[in-house]
Amino acid sequence: MRIRRVEIENFKGIKRADWRVPADKTFFCLIGPGDSSKTTLLEAIHLALTDRWNLSINDTDFYDGDTSTSIIIRVTVSDLPAEMLQHSLLGFHLSGVNSDGEYQHDPQGDFLPCVIIQLKLSKDVEPSWTIFRPDHEGEFAPIGAGVRRRFDVFKADDRIDIQLRWSKASALSRLTDSTHGATGTLAAAVRAAREAVFNSVTPELQALTGKIQDEVNKLGTGSFANMRPGLDNSLTTSGGNLALFEGNVPMTNYGLGTRRLAGIATQQMAVEKGAVLLIDEIEHGLEPHRLVHLLRHFAKNPLECQIFVTTHSSIAVEQLQATDLVIVRSSRGEVDAKSVSAGLEGVQAGLRAGPSAFLARRIVVAEGKTEHGLLLGLTRQWDETRSSAGYAPLAALGSTIQDGRGGSTAPTRAKLLQGLGYSTALFVDHDDPSIDNAVQATARAGSLVVRWEAGLATEDQLVASMDASLLTDLLVLAGRVRVDEETVIADLNRVMTDSVSTTSVSEWLDQGVPIDAAREGISKAAKKYKWFKTVDDAIILGEWVHGHWPSIVGSTFESKLSGLRSYLYFEDMPSEGFDSDG
Repeated sequence: MRIRRVEIENFKGIKRADWRVPADKTFFCLIGPGDSSKTTLLEAIHLALTDRWNLSINDTDFYDGDTSTSIIIRVTVSDLPAEMLQHSLLGFHLSGVNSDGEYQHDPQGDFLPCVIIQLKLSKDVEPSWTIFRPDHEGEFAPIGAGVRRRFDVFKADDRIDIQLRWSKASALSRLTDSTHGATGTLAAAVRAAREAVFNSVTPELQALTGKIQDEVNKLGTGSFANMRPGLDNSLTTSGGNLALFEGNVPMTNYGLGTRRLAGIATQQMAVEKGAVLLIDEIEHGLEPHRLVHLLRHFAKNPLECQIFVTTHSSIAVEQLQATDLVIVRSSRGEVDAKSVSAGLEGVQAGLRAGPSAFLARRIVVAEGKTEHGLLLGLTRQWDETRSSAGYAPLAALGSTIQDGRGGSTAPTRAKLLQGLGYSTALFVDHDDPSIDNAVQATARAGSLVVRWEAGLATEDQLVASMDASLLTDLLVLAGRVRVDEETVIADLNRVMTDSVSTTSVSEWLDQGVPIDAAREGISKAAKKYKWFKTVDDAIILGEWVHGHWPSIVGSTFESKLSGLRSYLYFEDMPSEGFDSDG
């Protein structure tokens, strides 16, 4: 089976969403900033296809708390197994879906057979599952829990412990039901458990547990060697008392990451080929190495399941292929989920170079290390100022700064991210005309371009805003990053026409050095001898600029940086990025 389309109206933070799921992919990683409704998309799929009949839905689950508009979730499923195409199940209720996710009333031509499951909840919050058909007149046919169970949808969440016990709704129970003779074995084991569980487990049940142990170890959960059923005294229900043990320790006593991986392993074993697995925040509870191993395991996908996961982890993003990503964006309840196309050049390189950018709301691509560090130093100080006044810092707003790696790479990366639906700004100097065309193309793509005056590098624009006193303070700072002031003076004398013996620019002026010549000499020395060409040194410069901000107010240097500050902190659009989406 394959989920091909997900439509949602008025559910949690989603006012409207229409996600077309590519037919040629089986692994999907949903990424995006916080509150972009990634989790809600997975939850909607689960609710529409679950075999549960009593859902925990209340008034606050309606978009904006408005119960006058019904919650509607539609999930289009294709590639149905032959038994589900029988007339007694779904055969009379099939629609058609094409490669673009468009559907029509009947399957014909390029529109392959599919079924569209609709879940509707009105203000009485009573769920109604029906089979939706486009352009259909009259009532839709209902679909019961027994048929929905055949869709084999599993969701791994914080209630993962249920999958480690033989309880009514667990994957272990499904495995037991599907194993010849295992139901009777389980009953015998439960009865015997009251006396001596570990000595009463039948060979059939122990054999099944051995297979589970192998699968759990494959996911990188641990090196379990003695997994077996046992009596979990923390429960009172008869079915739920029987649980997985490692030796004498119940699996439910292990850490969160181990429990999640063990639960996922049992769920994978319980499903047939073509089932659907949903995992919210796949990194939750996992160390980086176990997360990487799990992602690689899913990439192989031996069961050919459809696997949908969400993540906020840059480690997870870095490990994936670009085409595995689904970029989710939300603006006032309008949610867009867009898969990354295989035809987009440069996405994979961008993913490896700056994975955190793919998790942000707004991205500033800084041309090189000087620009990158300058902004990092400034934002650290701006964050402190905002936090002391009760405002959110940069990270909380979902903005990030990425090193563009210099030259034409920076505008190319900004343009690429903009094309993927991100809001981007390009921060670039203006001393390299060879990248002008790339910068202009980035601007045409919709990126905000912040660039110095023509012909100027960052160091040139910086000193152009300074008087003699401030230039002197800058040279003192340069002495800190260049070992001492004597080294700075030596750097200056190698590039200036006039010889200087001090870092006091006022003394230079007294000796007849024009202020413009002083500025030119300082900027030349700074560039040639790389005073601020590392990120760490540029951070120091950024913090210094912040400390001298009143002295540069009104300059081009200050106005350009103020524009970037407004962009990063959403000062240009105060309401953007604060939708309370689930």
